[in-house]
Amino acid sequence: ADQFWEKYIEKTKLYKIAPGSIRWYVKRAEDYIKAHPDLPLAQHSDENVKKYLNGLGRNSRLSDWQFKQAVDALRILFVDLIRSQWAAKFSWRYWIESSTHLPHTHATVAREYGTLPSEKPVASRRPEGTVLHKDSNSDDSVIAKASTQFPEHFSRLITHIRSKQYSIRTEQAYVNWLARYIVFHKMQDPGKLDGFSINTYLEFLVVKRHVSASTQSQALCGLVFFYKQVLSVDLGDFGQFSHSKKPRRLPVVLTTSEVASLLSHLPTN
Repeated sequence: ADQFWEKYIEKTKLYKIAPGSIRWYVKRAEDYIKAHPDLPLAQHSDENVKKYLNGLGRNSRLSDWQFKQAVDALRILFVDLIRSQWAAKFSWRYWIESSTHLPHTHATVAREYGTLPSEKPVASRRPEGTVLHKDSNSDDSVIAKASTQFPEHFSRLITHIRSKQYSIRTEQAYVNWLARYIVFHKMQDPGKLDGFSINTYLEFLVVKRHVSASTQSQALCGLVFFYKQVLSVDLGDFGQFSHSKKPRRLPVVLTTSEVASLLSHLPTN
């Protein structure tokens, strides 16, 4: 093991890494290896590295430069020391550039987005077509308010969404809908509400907020996901509630005289 790390340190010197930073490079590489205790380094693939960096990127306590350092440490590990075939073609530059913080509204796996409520309140983008509850002052305030009151619900919701590898946009939307649902019901624990409560909220979206059918459907999907996947509760039939509908388009139908007039202008041969 000592010889292994001695060789690694020699590789870092080739890149003129500052002496005071070398020990941190070693630590970054060690952390990665410890995260894969049962997999020999020679058997690692680019997917192992991607998965690890994705997880590392969600650590809100990690600074940009620390994330960049971790990427560089793994590059030296696999390109120069292990010499894995895939490593030479791996997009190290992409990962180093992605060390910059992304805004919460970014459509990719934004590094700061979705921090579990146990660390700090969740922030996200307001779903299109929705309006904040009258007690809210901003997009993030309604989510911060609900996730601070019920951090376990939001933490478990985000965990279930990511375990199913849903897109970041789906995660943003479902977190938003749960928060708005809680605020609408005056900060009651959603675990103590029932299908009637969902019914009431869906009608409110249509009757008072005039949302589109797709927006109402998204709200329903988000709440059903929370109850079924997170709380393991089957709410059964939600009953009848008002559906948002698209405007009806009546077909243009000609009268008998109009058809006759049209036919009279057609050539006879």
